[in-house]
Amino acid sequence: MLRTAHAPETVAAEFLRVEGELRDLMTDMADAVSQDVHLRTVEAFNAFDKRGNVILRNVTDLSHLASHAIARIQRDNATAEGFSPQQDRRIADLQEMQHKANHWRSRFSAIMTCGKRQMVGPSVPLYEPETDAYDSNQPIFDALEDTILKLDFMVNSNRQDSEALARGAFPDIRLPPQQFAAHGHAAYRVALALGLRKTARFLDVGCGGGVKVVMASHFFPTCHGLEFDPGYARAAEVVIEGAEVPNGKVIEADALAFEGYADYDVVYFFQPMQTKEGLYALEQQIIDHVRPQTILIAPYLPFRSRFQELGCAHIAGCVYLSATTEAEGNSIRDNAERTGLKVSPDVEAVPWGNVWRPALKAFAANGFVP
Repeated sequence: MLRTAHAPETVAAEFLRVEGELRDLMTDMADAVSQDVHLRTVEAFNAFDKRGNVILRNVTDLSHLASHAIARIQRDNATAEGFSPQQDRRIADLQEMQHKANHWRSRFSAIMTCGKRQMVGPSVPLYEPETDAYDSNQPIFDALEDTILKLDFMVNSNRQDSEALARGAFPDIRLPPQQFAAHGHAAYRVALALGLRKTARFLDVGCGGGVKVVMASHFFPTCHGLEFDPGYARAAEVVIEGAEVPNGKVIEADALAFEGYADYDVVYFFQPMQTKEGLYALEQQIIDHVRPQTILIAPYLPFRSRFQELGCAHIAGCVYLSATTEAEGNSIRDNAERTGLKVSPDVEAVPWGNVWRPALKAFAANGFVP
């Protein structure tokens, strides 16, 4: 006879109990990290940590319990003909429970560490400090940046259209790729803080040959380019289609008259107009039509001197929020600085099992992937 403690039915009941405790912990932690950072506390995480330690001990005991139950079946029921089909099924079920318990134990530390980062910190600035001139990685970045810029010129070697020139638009201006990537990543983290990970729509105003639209697609699920110059627009269409940008397209239209800015959550513009009057008119057109708390990426000094006049809050670097007070902007920046640095994958494809799913989804929404 099997001892009651090692009976398969007892192990199965214990498995369901521990699985339920673990799932409840993941759900509660998911709720906690989904709150505003000011509502996340050390005390709350310590309570999760205490619960987690108890569950981890139970998971370890469960693995041992399943192992003993398997050994008893094998010892007490072995015959020359092997095990009966019913005994084989019991062994297989116990092995599956033991496998899951061992999997839970192996993942537990990474999950709790990831949860602690979101509950306790530390905050990470939206922009890295400037790279030291003697940084050994700098020549690598320089080579990559030079190559991307050359490719950018190759894909759009068109001369500026005469009508675009007469309109006061600059020719295609190439912001260094490393700088744009830094702005895009900072804006991505602000989008996380605003709950826009899966829905953020990006617009490049004056997209030229479309390379920045391709780069932005690494951070945002929908990316469009707005371009007045027909030659540039055609080049951008080829680039975006060739790069297979999801939900990517080019809108050939006049940015000074465009009224679709409200369709976007992130708007990038790098001083597209040559004159101060034209630039101010474009900025006003954007501000008049975007929704409140639209993320604006404007990497040029005149906007930095004028953002308050336009009713924007400065978040960090060249990232701003439209129709946002300074206090609101500071709060959003605090939330953004407590996001992770990873551009999160589709957590449904992460092969961790359903028990972790609530936490994984909440963590990914904050830019964390264990």
